[in-house]
Amino acid sequence: MLAWVMPTALVFLLLVAHSYTRERDHVVSETAQAARAVAATVERDLSGARMAARILAASPAMQADDIGALRMLADSLLQPDLAVSAFIVSDAKGRQRINTALPANFALPPLPQKWAASTERARAYGKPQLTSLLMAPDEVPRLALNLPLPRDKGAAHVLTALSPPDYLPVLLRELHLPAYLGAAIINADGINVARTLAPQRYVGQRSSAPLLEQIRQAREGVLRHATLEGLDVYTGFRRAPDSSWTVAVTMRTSTVAEALLGSVVTGSLILALLLGAGFALAWRVGGRLASTLQELTSQIHALAQGKPLLLNKHTDRESADMASALGALEQDLRRHRTQLESLVTERTLALEKSTRLLETVYATAPIGMLFVGLDLCIVMINHYLAAINGTSVTQHLGRPVGAMLFDDAVRADVERCVRQVIETGMPIVDRELKGHSGQQREQLSHWIVSYHPIFGSEQQLLGVSGLWLDVSERHRSEAEFRRSKHLFGTIIENIPAMVFVKRADKLSFEMVNRHAELTLGRSREQLLGKTDHDFFPPQQASAFVSADRKLLATGQMVEIEQEAVNTADGTTRHFTTRKVVLRDDAGRASHVLGVSIDITERKRATEVLRATTWRLEQSERFIRTVTDNLPGMVSYWDADLRCRFANNFYNEWFGRSSA
Repeated sequence: MLAWVMPTALVFLLLVAHSYTRERDHVVSETAQAARAVAATVERDLSGARMAARILAASPAMQADDIGALRMLADSLLQPDLAVSAFIVSDAKGRQRINTALPANFALPPLPQKWAASTERARAYGKPQLTSLLMAPDEVPRLALNLPLPRDKGAAHVLTALSPPDYLPVLLRELHLPAYLGAAIINADGINVARTLAPQRYVGQRSSAPLLEQIRQAREGVLRHATLEGLDVYTGFRRAPDSSWTVAVTMRTSTVAEALLGSVVTGSLILALLLGAGFALAWRVGGRLASTLQELTSQIHALAQGKPLLLNKHTDRESADMASALGALEQDLRRHRTQLESLVTERTLALEKSTRLLETVYATAPIGMLFVGLDLCIVMINHYLAAINGTSVTQHLGRPVGAMLFDDAVRADVERCVRQVIETGMPIVDRELKGHSGQQREQLSHWIVSYHPIFGSEQQLLGVSGLWLDVSERHRSEAEFRRSKHLFGTIIENIPAMVFVKRADKLSFEMVNRHAELTLGRSREQLLGKTDHDFFPPQQASAFVSADRKLLATGQMVEIEQEAVNTADGTTRHFTTRKVVLRDDAGRASHVLGVSIDITERKRATEVLRATTWRLEQSERFIRTVTDNLPGMVSYWDADLRCRFANNFYNEWFGRSSA
């Protein structure tokens, strides 16, 4: 018996060593794959938030500060497939302008100090900032993405895309990851911003030093270290392409030991049972099993071929029990076959429904959508994108992704990006692309393009999904707006009059032209943001302010025929001024526009002309007095022989009056 026990024990030890190595390699592989899958899903969700921020920033409501329209646009962007529970827009003063989690007419409170500091960082750096926010003391901290929203006028707003409280646990369940895996999201500063294990305690704290050091050295990998709780774990990590965040997936080393212990116990029990059964039954049933082996084999073959079993009489209890078990197995197989056929039918109907839903989404989506296989051939494409290429959907299917593109540069860029996503497994988001499409070959088109890897249930790469958003019209509108703005600015700068615009609330200068600088003798930097009291005497400044307030109250155009203005060099110049009220989209008075024409020289010329006229009148009276007292006739006749002047002596001689 010892000759049997020693080889068996040796084989058992080898199996234990092999099981440990296999479990450890499985842990390393599973954590790395899980980190890769979670990172890709997080990148997809953050890309959706960034796309929403881009839409809000480009909207006219943002530039016009129309809170109502901006709230409606933000509500419309909260789609079920977007991993965002609320959008919050705050301004540079830390005030909430929009909070979709609260009713529209709800008085929004100011942001907490820590929250306001986080949004200020996003505004200061001009790029997204990943952080965590505590909405209530007894709640789990939420993952939040702060994105700056630049505006044409004024400081940029900040959009906070707030994830659901259970975002990370739900994500792990959607990816069908094992329950013994934990996950965390670490921002660029090494702070835990989301965590599945004890989030109330560790979210907001710095992650473990060994993990942060490994993240700085490599983009992805697996290491063994101690967590913040002091647990010995294997951690797989994956850093985002822009290095702004990292996903870490952990598994306790005790999991490997438990799996190994289970394997050892199971192997020991099986080995003991096999040895005991073998030694106990070898002498008793060996002969009888040999006699019935052929008959049972024929029954098993019949069962495998789906034929009915022929249950014959058996001379021993073991063979009879085996035959009875085969009969029960036949019944189970028939029952399972019926259930399997029903399940296949049900799954087929569900698959057809999902396929129709996917086709409906592709057909009705207001953006271009396509799916490219690993061979770079088009598997699916919607009518929107097919129309851009100038051909039908059917002509695209099965063909290389670049074959239908009209522009060579666009074709090269698309093929390169798809290959990059397939090779790296990382998405390419919001890439700006321009070129000529098959639909409008003579006109330059602009698109915003994103490419996302699609993984299967086993985390294998299936292909690449592409999204195309045509922004050509917006580019043309922006170019036309820039041309109009430049033309308007050129006209205002070169008009031979002083043009200025004041804010309605403070009556401070917000815009002046070059002629105003030359006339007032002050630079634009010295004028903007200042009021009349900063440059003019108190009495004169008060008169200007009073006139502006009256204009804002009445709303009617004011024309001042003549007003005196003291310039920086101490001289006084005279202007004719017209002022009107400018209003915003809601009809509220927002600015005062004034146009002043310098009439100083004209006023001086008028005064000189008036003095000259007076002197001529004086000279004429003097000459008249002298001629009237001369003892002779004096008269003046024009070219038409009409008498223009005659003295008294002349009139008396002819008996006429001086009139």
